[in-house]
This record gives sequence, structure tokens and C-alpha cells, in this order.
Amino acid sequence: MKKSYIILVAMFALNVAYAQWLQQNSPTGYGLNSVYFTDENTGFAVGDNGTILKTTNGGINWLTQNSGTDVILLSVHFPTVDTGYAVGVGETILKTVNGGGFPVSSNDLTSKSNTLKIYPNPSSDFITIKTSTIPIKSELSICNLHGHELMTRQITEPKTILNISNLPSGVCFLRLTNDRTVEVEKMIKQ
Repeated sequence: MKKSYIILVAMFALNVAYAQWLQQNSPTGYGLNSVYFTDENTGFAVGDNGTILKTTNGGINWLTQNSGTDVILLSVHFPTVDTGYAVGVGETILKTVNGGGFPVSSNDLTSKSNTLKIYPNPSSDFITIKTSTIPIKSELSICNLHGHELMTRQITEPKTILNISNLPSGVCFLRLTNDRTVEVEKMIKQ
């Protein structure tokens, strides 16, 4: 049975004390995991089966973009208007440098260049995160398989110890983002 998914957009009006959510139709039948807007009109959504959607009218209409992959994409982020990253399972990192005009490139962002290490893995209480490259502004986030952020921390040292005892058990993805790179590693919380 094919599931039908929708995109919701919050519409806010001046002098109105409540938010109204309007149903938006998605051009895909796949689950969506993350959305990011570069301005009030241009936004991207990513999801299952390599789905990347783009809107240029504030979420009213969405067009399918070619990602070149069929993996589950968990998150999308644009540090600049032209440069964007989508990350997914299996150490997938996609990059665009033309404002989301996909196809994307992943040639220079393979797992071979990943400097992010997590141990012990699996763990039930504390993990150590090590990386050889820590720019001044790095953000570490832990997401579940649905792309929901469970924890976010600023990272300023090459070695960080995190208490994960309050996280739910299961497979998670640890993502380190800065102004130059996005690194992703799989983690198991016992």
C-alpha cells in the first residue's frame, strides 16, 4: 500500500494570535525528513529514496530534484545561498554549489575523508567524539533515523565527551557541521 505524504507550511498573519497550518501537496510518495529555507520563498526538503524537493514560492508548489542516489536523506542545510549539503544513511553526503540546481556532487565528500570518530560504539551512557578538524564554529547534532534532532552541542575542541544516557535506544546519526564541511557517523545507543 503506497502512503501519501504531505508538506505543511505555517502561515502567519499580522495581528493574529495563532498559527494556521495549510496542507501542501508533495510530488512524491516518499517520507520527508528535513526542510530548510534559504529565504522566505526558496526551500528544500529531503527524505526517503534520495528525495530532494525544491520550492521557489514559499512552499506552495514543490518540484522533485535529481539527487543521484536512492538512500534515505536525513538532513539538508545551506550555509550560503549557493552552497548546500544533504546528508543521509550509509555516510552519504551530497553537495550543490549552484543554489540547489541539482544534480549534486559527492566526489569530494566521501567517507574516506571523514575524520569523525565515535567510541565506544555502541554505548549506553557516554561517548567520545574525536575529529582532526575543528574550525571555530562547529555544531554537533545527534538525529534519529527519522531525521529528528535529539541533541545539539557547539564543539570547540578536537575531543568531546557527551552524556547520551537520556537518548532513546536505537540507531542514531551523529552530524558535525561547520562552515566548510558536514561529517556524519552512525551511532548505536544501547
